[in-house]
Amino acid sequence: MKACVVVTDSNVNRAISIIEKFEIAEIRMDICQFRTQYYKEIFSLPTKMIATYREVDSDNASNHKMECLKKALECGAKFIDIELELNAKQRDDLLRYAHGYKAQVIFSHHDFDKTPKIEALKDKIALARSLGAHIVKIATKVNFRDDCLTIFNLYKGEENLIAFGMGEEAKFTRAASLYLGAPFTYVHYLSNNKTAEGQLSYKEFEAIRTIC
Repeated sequence: MKACVVVTDSNVNRAISIIEKFEIAEIRMDICQFRTQYYKEIFSLPTKMIATYREVDSDNASNHKMECLKKALECGAKFIDIELELNAKQRDDLLRYAHGYKAQVIFSHHDFDKTPKIEALKDKIALARSLGAHIVKIATKVNFRDDCLTIFNLYKGEENLIAFGMGEEAKFTRAASLYLGAPFTYVHYLSNNKTAEGQLSYKEFEAIRTIC
């Protein structure tokens, strides 16, 4: 069982002090907004680093996102998170860059409104696999009890899949994912570092691991 800490602290020293406690860390570059001179210090740490920059609206912001992700790869990021909805040109550009630096690719899909039918989510997974995903991440909003069953059923016949529900009532799906084959689950270290409703804290993760 592995925990990936999600790092959002804009203070470099505090961020590093958190990162060093974990085997895997996701740097939310869209939140941290580190200056580029600190990228090498952060992404060359022994911790396996995931570079993530969530989608933005304007063209200028999108260009900045691409620059940040590429710089993270240059500086040693071991993984890059690419949203499936990213336009094909940018997606393929990041894929080439990741391959050039021998980084693994996480293709992610988020639905913040609902949990679609399992067929639609399976299509997302198949698309991610066809693009060369090393890991596929599916996160959907849970509104009904059956949504959790839909998420759990995604694991049948799959490897290197991280699928869970969003929302406080779906928190248990993040823990359950570890039993269903997810390579890791996302956690926050401090309460003000939480990036999603229902995200497990590191203490909660530790409690689950102790029980196991």
